[in-house]
Amino acid sequence: MCFARNENYNKNSKSRASLLELVLNLLDESEIQQKLREVVQSRAEGAGESSTRKTAVNSHSMTNSRSRDSGRDGGPDASLLLGQNQQYGTQEQLATTPASEEQSREIKELKNQYGQLESQYAELNSSYAGLEKQHRELQQNYQELQRLCKGHTDANRELSQKLASAQQQCASLKEESERECSRIKAESEREIRQIRTSAQQEVSRAQEEVRRLADVARQKAEEKEEAVREITAKYQRDLDEAREREQRLRSQLNAKLTELQQQKNELEDVNEELDNQLQQRFPEGWDLYQRWENLRPASRQRLECLCRQPSFMSFICGGAQDDGLESIWDEMELCLREGAAADLQYLRELFSYAMQLVNASKSEEVYAQADEAAGQPYDMDRHTPDRSSRAQGRVTRVLLPGYRNLYLERIGGRVKMIRKSIVHVE
Repeated sequence: MCFARNENYNKNSKSRASLLELVLNLLDESEIQQKLREVVQSRAEGAGESSTRKTAVNSHSMTNSRSRDSGRDGGPDASLLLGQNQQYGTQEQLATTPASEEQSREIKELKNQYGQLESQYAELNSSYAGLEKQHRELQQNYQELQRLCKGHTDANRELSQKLASAQQQCASLKEESERECSRIKAESEREIRQIRTSAQQEVSRAQEEVRRLADVARQKAEEKEEAVREITAKYQRDLDEAREREQRLRSQLNAKLTELQQQKNELEDVNEELDNQLQQRFPEGWDLYQRWENLRPASRQRLECLCRQPSFMSFICGGAQDDGLESIWDEMELCLREGAAADLQYLRELFSYAMQLVNASKSEEVYAQADEAAGQPYDMDRHTPDRSSRAQGRVTRVLLPGYRNLYLERIGGRVKMIRKSIVHVE
């Protein structure tokens, strides 16, 4: 890398020298000098002032030589350029003498070319300054690289010494590891021989133990087979006895079933006779019982207390209970709210008939439906208004009559409503 930096530095120095030489050639051999000489000679011949023309030309030549020398030494001086401008100003004054238009145009072209040369010279001068700066930076980088190369050389020497020491240590470790491996191999072989010997002894003892256990197992198996034969024989005897008992029990059960079937047939005949008698005794109840299955299943399930068994006797007995009246009236209220008109009409008939059965089972009449009629004033102790009723007013319609307990009224002296009548009040 150091050699590459030196090579770049040499290339930059050569390019800088070639640029300076180009500037000197431009200043020495440009068309400006030739044109100026031609203009001075033509002016001198036209005006007849040869002495003045020679002085101007000589001063111009000296100025060019000085500028060439200064370019070779490291760049033109600003004072020389100022002198040239002053000299050209003197020549312009000389040019104010009568001259042709062609000469005036040539002078203007020379001035333009001179301005272009000045701008090129300024650019070259700035490029020269930049090259100088790069040259200084390259020298600094080169010195830094030399210092780094020296440091790397010292580090490589130290690393070589450490590598040699490490190689020696590796060689000693290799010898030591070989000796340790030999020792471990010998110990391993000795331990393997010992393990093999002990394993053979263990195998021999295990084989003897297996033979002994096999003899014991065979003996136990024979004993168990004998016990199994005895148990099997006992189970067979018990099975035969159980089969005999089963046959006897089956015969007894068949006889009992036959007896029960006869009793069932007799009971069915009795029930049929009782149903006929009850049908003749309770014709209205029989009609209600025949229509019971037409009631919706949910209502039948809630009124299960009225007919616990599918028989007319169960229906009559359930309807004659005091609790049955409350169940029927609550179901009527539910049908009224849900709009089940057919079920409500059936339950009204069933409620009236059940109340007759309950009163018939008592020594005196106990229950009676409330006597409600349209036009009565609303009484919160006797009436329950529907949802569309007013808070106060008169009864306009009786939706569901309530019922009361006459026995409690006779004792207490006031009306005792068990269920209030549902009415519409306006």
